[in-house]
Amino acid sequence: MLFEAMSGLHINMSKSIIYLVNEVPNLENFADIMCCSIGSFPTTYLDTIGCWLQISWGLEWYCGKSLKDDCLPGSNNISHKEARLTLINSVLDSISTYFMPLFPLPANVQNHLDKIRRDFL
Repeated sequence: MLFEAMSGLHINMSKSIIYLVNEVPNLENFADIMCCSIGSFPTTYLDTIGCWLQISWGLEWYCGKSLKDDCLPGSNNISHKEARLTLINSVLDSISTYFMPLFPLPANVQNHLDKIRRDFL
């Protein structure tokens, strides 16, 4: 796979699960080719039952049942400036962690991305 070749990481397909969003023809054949299983909603992750929430601006957001009240936009916990900053910062930090090792990134580009993030926050 391209990801494995570029990153040097190995994907354990036996632990991977395909989740349907719409009707997919020949899904069983695709799952057999990819050596993974087929899942269904609601899902479990770290022993918490989760669901996909449709956010008003068209994005989907996955929240665990125990975290649902904290995750929803407009709830008291996420309305605090510190909580929003922490959430935004953790998401923006993960972009470079997961995607940038695949491509050579010059130091000046990384510094520019950090400046954009600081200005945004």
